[in-house]
Amino acid sequence: MVGRVVPHKNIEEAIALFAALRRHIPKATLTIVGEHPNQDYFHFLQRCAADLEMTQEDIIFTGKVDGTELRNRYRAASALLCVSLHEGFCIPVLEAMQFGVPVFVRTGNAAGEVAAGAGMLFEDDDVPAIARRVADTLASPPKLSAHIAAGKARAAALISRNSPAFWLTQLSALRVTRYLESASLT
Repeated sequence: MVGRVVPHKNIEEAIALFAALRRHIPKATLTIVGEHPNQDYFHFLQRCAADLEMTQEDIIFTGKVDGTELRNRYRAASALLCVSLHEGFCIPVLEAMQFGVPVFVRTGNAAGEVAAGAGMLFEDDDVPAIARRVADTLASPPKLSAHIAAGKARAAALISRNSPAFWLTQLSALRVTRYLESASLT
């Protein structure tokens, strides 16, 4: 997971999902990268982990990291989990896909739109079922390769929309359309 450790990120669900995933992948670890400005929430998450018999070696809170460390974390990651209740564009999903990291994303917010067609999306709250789907994907080289390839393609497509050439084309088309509309009105 990447992002600030705040309540709308729903990290307690990620911890529960991770605990269920450990039944399928016993040596898995969960790394949560990001600052934790809300100490009450951070302590709540530590209690959630302890209640599920997870140690600090099982669930690692890195705190805020610099750009080099973040890139290293993506390169070392087996997957990115995003269970936020609401998100804006969700840059971590885009970054993970660009790095070839498969993404597992709760839908119902923009993160699901970023990962559309490229990640494993889920909307239900059936944690054991979601954990099984994640484990099955991670254990299947063909599924994993398909997710990685789709993620890289989706990231490239989204990034290309941010290029000056893309927007010049869009704005030129808009100008032509407006010219044609105004010419037909006279």
